[in-house]
Amino acid sequence: MKAITQIAFGMLVYVVLLWIARRVPSAASLMLLFPALNGLGLFFEGDKAPEIARTMILLPLINGLLCAVYIWIFILAPPAVSTLKLTGICTTMVVLLWLGSVLWVWWRRRNNKPTGIGDPHQLRFGLIWTVVLVAATVTVSLYFGLYPPGAGQSQSTTSSWANPADIAGELVEVAMSNLLKVTLFFFGLLFFIVVSSHPQAPAWLKGFMGGFPIVPFGGLISLSSGQETAAVMGTLHQMAGSVWASPIVPLWFILLFTRYLALPRSVALHVLGLFAGWAGCLIAIAGISWLLLSLQ
Repeated sequence: MKAITQIAFGMLVYVVLLWIARRVPSAASLMLLFPALNGLGLFFEGDKAPEIARTMILLPLINGLLCAVYIWIFILAPPAVSTLKLTGICTTMVVLLWLGSVLWVWWRRRNNKPTGIGDPHQLRFGLIWTVVLVAATVTVSLYFGLYPPGAGQSQSTTSSWANPADIAGELVEVAMSNLLKVTLFFFGLLFFIVVSSHPQAPAWLKGFMGGFPIVPFGGLISLSSGQETAAVMGTLHQMAGSVWASPIVPLWFILLFTRYLALPRSVALHVLGLFAGWAGCLIAIAGISWLLLSLQ
């Protein structure tokens, strides 16, 4: 049941990400790190959640910075380089960097050095990085507001909202039009679940696997390889500012939900807390997207 729930939510978030990228590219970058797997990982660990959160709290920052690097390589690359080649280069780079971060934590753990962020320091960690990321987001968004990309790109990425009655049909259409990518994503997600659910997996590894970036990197690969060059660059320009804010929402979700799970409540209330946390994340993402659009 646990594995089925994780797969269902992971697949749903992936398809919703592709749909949002089509509608509102600036919100798509914030949805890259939506804490679906983080929430499920913490919920199913129960009283072990605080120990897992010590390394999991690093993942929004690591994944967000890697997503930003991915996007900015596309923006800064010479126009003559094809999007398919750039996708291959960026994918290889972020995979190696992410695996390097895992090996770094493993090496510190093996040498009995501190790994992750301890409970007393997590709030300060969240506040400091929130200030830094907000400053970076506002700076880049104001820059693109003053010096927007070419008119052709702007026209290709005009934001539009769907009729609520049509959303379900559009989600199905997005999934079917990206069937190969969705299938590959499913197998990648299945691999993550098998590894993270191993009974002998240490807490630090579960924390890292709870932030396994199959959703953000899968989404970026789909966005950068599934459109024409002009459409790709227009979408990535829309995401270039807001991607710096993408770690903020999952970071605070991990902080707050971990503390909520520590309270002596029933399983039903923990489930309600999980859904309330996800709803709060969606509201926060919508609010941040609106603020960033007002800056551009």
